[in-house]
Amino acid sequence: MTTGDLLGWLLCIRQAALTVSKRRRILIHAESFNRQQPKPKGQMKMIIKTAFTITALSILIPCALIRAQDAPATTQPTAAQTQPLQGSWEGVQVGQEPAGKYTLTITGNSLHFQGPKTDDRYEATFTLPAGTVPQQLHATITDSSNPDDIGRVVFAIFKIEGGTLTLVRFGRNPPMIFEGHQDYRYDLKKVPTPDKPC
Repeated sequence: MTTGDLLGWLLCIRQAALTVSKRRRILIHAESFNRQQPKPKGQMKMIIKTAFTITALSILIPCALIRAQDAPATTQPTAAQTQPLQGSWEGVQVGQEPAGKYTLTITGNSLHFQGPKTDDRYEATFTLPAGTVPQQLHATITDSSNPDDIGRVVFAIFKIEGGTLTLVRFGRNPPMIFEGHQDYRYDLKKVPTPDKPC
C-alpha cells in the first residue's frame, strides 16, 4: 500500500467519523423533541448503535470501492512494455551536472543505478503501473550501498523522446509534467551497444 493509498483511507475514515458524529447529534436532538412515550434506555442505546453502524458502513464501503478503482495495477511489466527501456543509459541529474555522470542499466524488469560516487549504487526490480499518464515506474530496491534502503519503493515518471530517457523521481503525488522538477530529474542518453565481431 502506497503513502497515497494510506492518505486516501485516512481521509475516508475522517470523513466517516465526522458524518457519523453529525448524524448521531441529529438523532439525539430529534429524539429529545419526540413527544411519544420515552423509550427504555437500553432500547435507545440499541437504536443509536444501529444507526451509527449503518452510517459508518454506508460511508466506508463506497470509499473502499473508490480507492480500489483508483489503485493502478502493479503487475510485472511485459517484455513489449520494457523493450524501449532495455540497455544502458548515461546522463546527468538536471541542475547538478558538475557532480558527474549517472548510469542506469535495465535488463528485463531489473535495473542497476550507479551515481557519480561509488556509494551511490542501487539494484532494483520495477513495475510499470497500467493506465498512468505520464507513465510511472515503481522500483523496489533489492540491493544498495546503504542497507537501510533495501525494500524501499522509489516512484518515478518517465518518457523517452529523441533518444533521451527523462526520469523524474517523486514522493507522494506523481507530477503531471517533467519540467520544474530539476532536483529529482535525470536526463539520460542510450549507450550504443558495441557491434559483435563477425
